[in-house]
Amino acid sequence: MQATNPSFTPGSNLYKREACNLGIQAEVSFLPCVSAEQKTKLLAECLCVLYTPENEHFGIVPLEAMAAGRPVLACKSGGPVESIIDRITGFTCDPCPKAFASVMEELFQNPEVATRMGLVGQQHVKIKFSRKTLGRQLHFHVNELCDGTRENEYSWSALNAMLFGIIFYIAVLFFMRLRF
Repeated sequence: MQATNPSFTPGSNLYKREACNLGIQAEVSFLPCVSAEQKTKLLAECLCVLYTPENEHFGIVPLEAMAAGRPVLACKSGGPVESIIDRITGFTCDPCPKAFASVMEELFQNPEVATRMGLVGQQHVKIKFSRKTLGRQLHFHVNELCDGTRENEYSWSALNAMLFGIIFYIAVLFFMRLRF
């Protein structure tokens, strides 16, 4: 098992101590920062990806995992609820160790389920989150704002939200660098 966490600091021994307490220190590697090449290798070698933040705004990690053909186990809150199709492309769980452990056990006992979910997840990401799809959605909404046909329904706050969406879309394209 390998754990990656961009906020993990080498001086923090909390996780290492916990691994020692559980007697699994020889089976767990902590990787505080990984390169794109390492990330690709880790995704190719894993059975699934655990994504544990609660109430995460969106989360690019679930999309990267699904694009790599890996199911995602995430908290049942925030962005993952929008990107993961529960029990189809991964699992959304209550934010407690028992819920995650139960789903992990299910996948370890039935790796063919993980494989099937991974394949469905790849297609899901290609269809719903590709550059082409997001570009079409963005184009539609910008045109809708600009043509004035829905003028009474939109306010400046909607325009601000649309501008934020454009910036967010550009950021996703920049950071994902995935070819769907």
